Amino acid sequence: MLSASGESCARILEYATVKLVLRELLEDKLYLQQDMPCYPIIHGEDWGRVVIDRVVGEVRRLGHNGGIVWQGTSDLTDYILDH
Repeated sequence: MLSASGESCARILEYATVKLVLRELLEDKLYLQQDMPCYPIIHGEDWGRVVIDRVVGEVRRLGHNGGIVWQGTSDLTDYILDH
């Protein structure tokens, strides 16, 4: 039986989250006209800073040029948001 450490599981989850989000964002970009601005809306709650930074870098590389609208930003702020 294989067993993974907590750190290994976290890295696998980070990798899977990034891959899933980027797959969706790539599909979105492919369906848009070349000159149409794109504002991806991303729910990043509990993703962690590593995942968020990777997604932001890849979003820019893919050509999403309108900025990013974040939902669930507790990992990006130093204060608690009232719900």
